[in-house]
Amino acid sequence: MALRTRWLTLGVLLLFVGCEAAPASQPTPTATLAAAAASPRPTAFAAPTREIGTATAFPPTATPFPPPDEAALEQATIVLPETGAITLQDGGYAREGVQVALLAWRTGWLAFNGGMDAVAAVSLNTGGSGHFIYLVALYNEGGRLTQRENAAFLGDRIQVEDLSIWEGRLVVEAVVHWADEPLCCPTKRVRQTYRNVDGAWRLEGVATHFPEGVTHTISLLRVGAPDPGSVQVYGIVSVMPFENTLTYRWLAVETRELLGQGALMTTPDNLEEMGGPGHFEASIPLPDVPSGQRVELQILELSMRDGSVIAQQSAWVQLP
Repeated sequence: MALRTRWLTLGVLLLFVGCEAAPASQPTPTATLAAAAASPRPTAFAAPTREIGTATAFPPTATPFPPPDEAALEQATIVLPETGAITLQDGGYAREGVQVALLAWRTGWLAFNGGMDAVAAVSLNTGGSGHFIYLVALYNEGGRLTQRENAAFLGDRIQVEDLSIWEGRLVVEAVVHWADEPLCCPTKRVRQTYRNVDGAWRLEGVATHFPEGVTHTISLLRVGAPDPGSVQVYGIVSVMPFENTLTYRWLAVETRELLGQGALMTTPDNLEEMGGPGHFEASIPLPDVPSGQRVELQILELSMRDGSVIAQQSAWVQLP
């Protein structure tokens, strides 16, 4: 749909991960994701795997360094907030009440430095009942795996089903908790997408797979250049939200402070099919913060069950 608004992309980072599968040039890492591409929700998830897989996009023409192998990943040095730098031995670490286990990994290109990189999910236990799951990006620097950014926290006792690298993003298929579920038994099936923003992995997109075979996603297709009072947005939803209403939030990038929020109305593409896809086009008021700051804009579908996020897409906006 052509818009009358003049769009400016400078200073704005956009996510284009929706319910569509990865481009044809990017093979999915397992049959599980192939099933996800063929239908809105996979009929089954694969068990966590220690296999090497690839999910690549825009590979360089020359690859002087070999892709990471099992031995390299199982002996990698990683950095977690609770432990600092630790070196795995045969995919694990156990010392002074701390246990770390390498759960799953995939290879692909995060930086075009001549060699394939890797993403890994690791579990941390410090002696209690919690098993804290982190996402770690490992760059192939001259054949050596190096972690540059902090690990991204995924949750306590969640189930990581699959990983992939797609156009420089980290994509996680997982089973997480609804707010009213015990930590032992998550049932909420999601796809989370992380993007490197200013040297940190930040959650950029969330899609939720429902048992009836539908996946709720939000795609933020356009973000206009901010004027003195607002920013224009346009996007689509795969399923119309409850009462046709989405939520927008402004957040401080570093502190995660809530700077402002409000409602955003959507319109069904087919007025006779209220549960089908839809779209939105709106002018969102800018937060009342000093000019020149960079802030995060979240477009959200919130659950009527517990207020948790069903679908999300974020963009990072430089305020005028």
